[in-house]
This record gives sequence, C-alpha cells and structure tokens, in this order.
Amino acid sequence: MKSSNKSSTIRLTIASLIVGVALAGQAHAWEPKEPIKIVVHTPAGTGSDLVARQVADIIEKNKLAPVPIEVLNKTGGGGMSAMTFTAAQKADPHFIMAVTNAFLATPLRQKTDLNYEDFAMLRILAEDSNAVQVNGSSALKTMDDLVKAAKAKPKALSLGVGAIGGTDHMLGHALGKTIGADFNSVSFDGGGEASTALMGGHVDVTTGGPSESRGQIDAGRIRVLAVVGDKRLNSLPNVPTLSELGIKLDNTFAVIRGFVASGEVPKEAVDYYADLLGRVAATDQWKAFATKSDFADVQIGPAEMKAYVAKRSSDIAVTLTEMGVLK
Repeated sequence: MKSSNKSSTIRLTIASLIVGVALAGQAHAWEPKEPIKIVVHTPAGTGSDLVARQVADIIEKNKLAPVPIEVLNKTGGGGMSAMTFTAAQKADPHFIMAVTNAFLATPLRQKTDLNYEDFAMLRILAEDSNAVQVNGSSALKTMDDLVKAAKAKPKALSLGVGAIGGTDHMLGHALGKTIGADFNSVSFDGGGEASTALMGGHVDVTTGGPSESRGQIDAGRIRVLAVVGDKRLNSLPNVPTLSELGIKLDNTFAVIRGFVASGEVPKEAVDYYADLLGRVAATDQWKAFATKSDFADVQIGPAEMKAYVAKRSSDIAVTLTEMGVLK
C-alpha cells in the first residue's frame, strides 16, 4: 500500500512538472513576426537615440531576436509625440519605446490624459547621472566659484535647460534651493541646444548629462565642476560629486534608461521583451557601452518597474509643484 502511494505521488509530481514546464513555455511562446520598432522621443545622435541604436545593434549582432530592429525618431512635444504614437499601436506587439524622465515629467507638465499608467513596463537597463557644467573657458573653475557667483545676487547666473520642467531644470532648482541661490533659467529645444548655448557663452551653466556632451568635455569646450549624485564617474575620476562637496540635494533626478510598450500588448509580448532586454544587458557590448556612458547598472524588471516609475513620478510632481510649473 505504501509503495502504491509512493508511485502515485511520483506520477503526480512528474505530471505537475510537465504542466509547469508547458505553462512556462506558453508564457514565453510569443515571438515577433515583423521587424521590431524602437520608438525614440529625441532626434538622432541624442542620448536616448544612442541607447536605442545600441540595443538594436546588440540584438541583431547577437541574433537575440528572429527579426530586424528599426529605430523610429518621433520627436516633438517634449516626448508626447512618441508616447501618443506608441499608445496608438494598441495591441500591436512589434513596437516598444525608449523612455527617460520625460516619460514621467511631460504628462505632468502638460496635464495630459495619457501618462505612464497607460503603458506596459518592460525593463530599466540603467540610470544616467547628470553634472554641473560650464564653458571650458569660464571663470568659474570650481563649485565654490559657482556658489559664490550664484549667491552674489538673484539670478546672477543663467542656467541653460532643455525644457521648462525638464530634468535639468528640476536639478537647477534643487541646486539653487540647496545653496541658497536663484538661477535665471533659459529654455532651449532640448539638452543639445542648451549645451551649444553653453559653449557659445550664451548661458553660464547647465545641469545635463555628461554622457551626451562627452566629445565637448574631452575637447575642453565644456568643463564639469561636479557630478550630481554620490559616486564619481569613471570617465571623470578627478571631478568631485556634489555630495563630497557637502551639497546634498533632495533628489538627484538620475535619468532613466528604460523601455515600455503600449498597455494593450499581450502579456506574452511583455514577458518576451523583458527577457530580451535582460539578455541585452548581459552582453559584453552593452556593459562596455554602459561603462563608456557612465551609466549606473540598474536592472529593473516589469513588476518592480511599476512601483519604481510610480515613485519617480510622485517625486517629480512634488518638485514641479514646488517650482510653480504645476499649479
């Protein structure tokens, strides 16, 4: 009798394993039948575009997907054009979108019905640090110089930002609040134009990402005074962090480097892309790219990404309200 019970238990266990494997296979059974399109909200050559093209190159070179990968630049509206386009694909699982902080801040600023809750979270691959930057020939040689100049009188220094209410604008506000100064914020059409204005001497300081102005930094046209955050960048080992200098910001607003899809795509596609992007992050090519770009290795899957994005959106809303951008 005991032997019979044992045999039955073994058969049930084997059956359960077979069913479990079958269900797992079904959950990941979907594969793309058409080229995968990665939607990017910024122009070619910008940070988001470079990340998307790097991901596409890794997938194709390593044959991680059975179809080609295309990058679609849908610029305009501070990212809303790309969000609207991606959402309009509804249940079509062949479109995914590269996202940054604009994915959270723009809907808040524009008070749109479309926001992060309308999208399926896929994966965050990294976070990108920002930095306090000045013209290479600026008289501001250190953060101490900048703090003294900024506090000399209200709006003594002009701050070039890619958009009102954007990450660099929020950082400038946080920095000014911490050091007791008020910058004169000048808005441009994107961080690239703000950097160009900095090099042209039209603004005094920017707070964008050094990964996007690497060439200008290396050439000496832009000087980095401090890195925003707690860790020095590998590419700028001699540049201190704000934390080291005793300047503790409430929020560093590190830039998200992640991917989402329309909220209507099937779960099988979400699982597929989450796994695909995870395999991208595990390649030597991505690791080399991330190191070169000074990205922090932040791997967050779909479930955790929902909570992560909700918290980041809440933090941004608080800051934008404090700045008077949100009423």
